[in-house]
Amino acid sequence: MKKNILLAVIIVFLTLVSCVSINGNKYTYLSQSEITSIKKFNISNINKPIKHSEQLFIEEITGDDIKQVSNNSAFTWVFLWSPWCKDGTCLPIKQYVDIEKKYREKGLKLYIIARSYDIKTIKMVMENYSFDRFVYVISDIHYGHNMTKSTKSFVKDINANELNSFYILNNKGNIVYSGNEITETEITKIIENK
Repeated sequence: MKKNILLAVIIVFLTLVSCVSINGNKYTYLSQSEITSIKKFNISNINKPIKHSEQLFIEEITGDDIKQVSNNSAFTWVFLWSPWCKDGTCLPIKQYVDIEKKYREKGLKLYIIARSYDIKTIKMVMENYSFDRFVYVISDIHYGHNMTKSTKSFVKDINANELNSFYILNNKGNIVYSGNEITETEITKIIENK
């Protein structure tokens, strides 16, 4: 009888721990050196290129930060990136960066925002795609450890009605596009139809 109770307690404990891990944003698993590579969002860094992944500083960002920077660009393109994702919507980051470069003079600014603190994957992607920009992560300090809740709160803070991977805001902070896929054709239509 005591063995059964002990076994039941262990199963419940393991289930709870695994649920927290599965939906956690990985902040609690960061090493001290990884924590020091994470900075608070600094608006003066938004146009500063970085030259090497060794200089990688991930900045924590909030929906309010995105609304603030949207005033500085004609279009603010938010990509809520899931670093663990391997399907087609997650991997063409280089393509998104190239599209942004093409339309930068027309006021398009891309923010790649990781949903979790998956530092190793973020660094690997930055190295593979020769990133020249900061990568952002949804702020754990502001939104908490639960990735689903923090992502939903972030989306609510940018005044979006539903959870998607891509958002484009105009310079007034209004959502002009929201979806889980985006093409260059759609971006062109949005930019040309100011």
